[in-house]
Amino acid sequence: MKLDSILKVIKPKYPDNRHKTDDSGEKEVALLGDFFSRIGAGALFESEDSNDLGNLRDALQNAVIQLLDFKRPYLEAEKGLQWPYDAFRKCKPLFEDMVQKGTSSVLKTEALLFLARLPFPGQWEYLIEAEQALHYHPEIRNLHRFETENIQQKIRNRAQKTYRIRRFCQILKRPRLPTEKGVLRIFSLLYLFIDKELLEQLNRHYVLYIEPTAGVMCRHTWLRAFSQLSDPCIFGVAGKEDTGYIDSQPGIATTRLAHADFLQDDTPAKAHCEKQFDIVFVGTFDEMRRKRHLRMLELLLHPKLSDATALIIGQGSQTNIGKFNETVQQYGLSDRVTVLSNRPRKEIPDYLSRCRIAVHLALHENGCRCIYEYFRSDVPCVISSYTAGVNFNIFNSKTGMAVPDTDLAETVCYVLENTNSFSPRQWFLSESGSTNGSARLNSRFKEFFSHRGYDWTEDIVPLGSGGANRYVTASDYERFRPDFQMLYDIFTRKTGFPVKLSMD
Repeated sequence: MKLDSILKVIKPKYPDNRHKTDDSGEKEVALLGDFFSRIGAGALFESEDSNDLGNLRDALQNAVIQLLDFKRPYLEAEKGLQWPYDAFRKCKPLFEDMVQKGTSSVLKTEALLFLARLPFPGQWEYLIEAEQALHYHPEIRNLHRFETENIQQKIRNRAQKTYRIRRFCQILKRPRLPTEKGVLRIFSLLYLFIDKELLEQLNRHYVLYIEPTAGVMCRHTWLRAFSQLSDPCIFGVAGKEDTGYIDSQPGIATTRLAHADFLQDDTPAKAHCEKQFDIVFVGTFDEMRRKRHLRMLELLLHPKLSDATALIIGQGSQTNIGKFNETVQQYGLSDRVTVLSNRPRKEIPDYLSRCRIAVHLALHENGCRCIYEYFRSDVPCVISSYTAGVNFNIFNSKTGMAVPDTDLAETVCYVLENTNSFSPRQWFLSESGSTNGSARLNSRFKEFFSHRGYDWTEDIVPLGSGGANRYVTASDYERFRPDFQMLYDIFTRKTGFPVKLSMD
């Protein structure tokens, strides 16, 4: 494939993928395959035309994001989900050698930009280096403009204008400086924290525990802001793919504990109530492409599931809920599918207990709450193995099965016929939940503090999984109120946080 043909595959520089509908990744796989072949043949830099190589990087970046996001099933079937990461790792030494020993300053620049723009191991380090050395370069300026505009758009799109501090962060341990830092958990709105001065001030008092909401993969290079602190942040990334990518970045530590690992474990089970539905499927109606609602409906049309009933639960706008209900009718499933929308979180366990099994099909998550809610309600789960951001070690003979899309129908039938052989609530109570998850995270931080030479005189408080106030013990918020006041002062008086804040 000639270079001009490659560049025609995908044009946008920093694409918004939300409106794409073609889930075939044939062009993207061909583009990446040709790129890796050109590297192996020593032909990538036959032309030193910066525009051509810059356009190639744009196309490659977009192709990788497409394949690792909405086109994951195609990538898994054709090459395997690790193929891009493995291929970039293998060719990384060539680009590093060019940056360090290249005879042409132009080629050195081009090689550094490849390392900075694509998911090579340690990508964030090269991106930071490129920002410092090539701050004038159009690609770096475009990147900064895109990140700034994207964050501003996120802020504009949010309905609320004032944010309670505990809506997005939680003090887990009070600092006792100078010998003992505290622990600050940031579980939402991470993009509000990327100011270097703000992070440095927070890091003087706390070790930061970061939980990316829907995973990382290679999509969120703006998170590199968290990799430049005196004490590394600990990222909670549940999935193997995210862990592998983040572990390669400098200045970052990881744990597989995130979000739903701290689901409150005090909800009584109603496992023996009458089962009204065969399958339950949970996913927001505002992100139906990521959650794959249509794939769930297609699954119900499979001959082996022609009699199965389903309860589909989710939050969302009335517009999107209406569109989904119309789709259910178009699929001829109105008599088998019940849609439950915008119900209070406290009611969900009761609805889950009325279902025999759960099905989860999302393309990417991070420590997905509903999976653990299924287990807590004694509902086994069948999950697509394409899903990023899930720790598949939690699927076993007690909890359910993780299988490729091609095996979903048969597996769902098997689990429906053998529900009595599973015991997910038993697993949840012994292996998961707030008590167990908090204890494991405490051990991780205690080890981290010891390694960094800090004292450890007090454990972290128990964590919760959902809602604006994630303290399991209500009095913990008041206990830390002076510390929250200090955070408020840092956010509002010293740094000028990009949104309006309140303490309560």
